[in-house]
Amino acid sequence: METVTFTDTHVTVPSNKPFEEVIRAVESLLGEGDIQSFARLVESSGSWEEFEERTEQSVGESGFLIFAKVDHGTWMSLVPHEMKGKMYVIGNPLIARQMLEHVPEIGLYVPVGIYIYEDGQGTTRIDYDRVSPIFERFGNQQVNEVARMLDGKLEELATTAAS
Repeated sequence: METVTFTDTHVTVPSNKPFEEVIRAVESLLGEGDIQSFARLVESSGSWEEFEERTEQSVGESGFLIFAKVDHGTWMSLVPHEMKGKMYVIGNPLIARQMLEHVPEIGLYVPVGIYIYEDGQGTTRIDYDRVSPIFERFGNQQVNEVARMLDGKLEELATTAAS
């Protein structure tokens, strides 16, 4: 067993918009999908080139597509506890490939997560972790470059949806 400690950089982007409006903004920037539709895309692609072309058609304006949504507010209402919060697992397999080819362990961290929630004061927030500080520990320059680009795409998604 090996244990590694590393530094994480957590980002919170506040918004003056209502929760539902931020959700609509985020979803409008992401490509529609879920894990089943992604599996069908993989299974029906006869080659890497076909997969690449179909993936490029599937990603949204942000360059990401949705792999999963978890509506924490819905299940927390059973507690009962009023809250608004949705977690999205998002990514782009074409970006992930550029890292996984060099460092397979990165599969633990991609696709990435973003969380949109309403805090106790009624402010909507978008949270995510920057991937570059996590990936730097692998010591691969190509991975570091892609990770910094991925950080930029996540920042652009969050700030665009929040504004």
